[in-house]
Amino acid sequence: MVFNHVTMQTSILDIRNLKKLLSLSNQVSSESPLYDHHHNSVSSSSALSSSSVIDRNVITASNYLNFANDPGGLQIEQSCNGLLLCSTFGICSNIAEFARNYYVYNPTTGRYTILPSSEYRKPGYGSCFSVSLAFNPFRTPHYKVVCVSESDKADECQIEIYYSETCTWRLVGYSCSLTNIYGCGVYWNGLLNWHNVHDSLVYFDIDRELIGVVQMPDRTTVKNSLYFGACKGRLYYVETDCTGWANVSSLNIFEMKTDCTGWNVIYHVDIWKLRVLLYLQEIGYSNFGNDELKVLLVDGEEGEEDEEEDSPKLVFQVRDKVISYDLKESSLNKVYDIEPVFIRRYWQQCRIFHAYQYINSLASA
Repeated sequence: MVFNHVTMQTSILDIRNLKKLLSLSNQVSSESPLYDHHHNSVSSSSALSSSSVIDRNVITASNYLNFANDPGGLQIEQSCNGLLLCSTFGICSNIAEFARNYYVYNPTTGRYTILPSSEYRKPGYGSCFSVSLAFNPFRTPHYKVVCVSESDKADECQIEIYYSETCTWRLVGYSCSLTNIYGCGVYWNGLLNWHNVHDSLVYFDIDRELIGVVQMPDRTTVKNSLYFGACKGRLYYVETDCTGWANVSSLNIFEMKTDCTGWNVIYHVDIWKLRVLLYLQEIGYSNFGNDELKVLLVDGEEGEEDEEEDSPKLVFQVRDKVISYDLKESSLNKVYDIEPVFIRRYWQQCRIFHAYQYINSLASA
């Protein structure tokens, strides 16, 4: 998993040994050119500066990503099956027309691609609503990047797709259904999915180039969304009541049906039980406020074919602790301690605002 800290852009890479994907990634790499004029290459040591192994699954990379000499600095936007979509972090005078640069980067190989500008898109820093990476190495060695941006048509946005095999953008069409999305879509089951501002799930079928809408779980009261993401081939949504955090007693974890027709509730997590376990296991902060709990990942069950099935887990942050909660065994395990940072003469705790899954891959960026 990759964590971005608000204050330091520090990353943590949790590299999992997925034998099937690594095997296929080796095949993909052997069929693809290792280097051409569209790609740049840097060493892994320079990409993950000052790295040190915390345990067998966690590697830290201090400061921000530095694989490319971008004058605006880089931030992670999305992770997809071993590839990272990154973008310019800040605005500076060297960036023409305040344009944001986008990169597809493979931390395992150290190779990256700078996405070319699109002739269809308006220039400007804020013209894109969403830029999302779609990559399934089980199907193809190539990836696609979908950009949803402003258009000249009233109340409609335009959709473009970048194809890594041709290194070109194509204008797909226009839609009013994607005007209320924000951020990267969640890639799952061949679809890019967004939880939009109207509390609906909007998806874009990349191969069929179709847009669909699915309602979020039924509600009798107003809810607060805590997490929306995919893991191990499953799409998850986590919410809780937001009509008074002091009275919230549980988190509700939903899983999308495989045919994308609705949600099933699969777990209820008792927040008071979490507090008791934190106290008994002396992990700390058993008195945390409900608004201090941030869900980073739902690590669900593997498919039926997986011989080494792990118990499903909920990974969350409370203040400066990252904790894993076993949803079946009801046990806790501290994953990581977030070091405080010195800001304006005071030590402050780092706040994690994004978490990204990551696996080793030899796929070409």
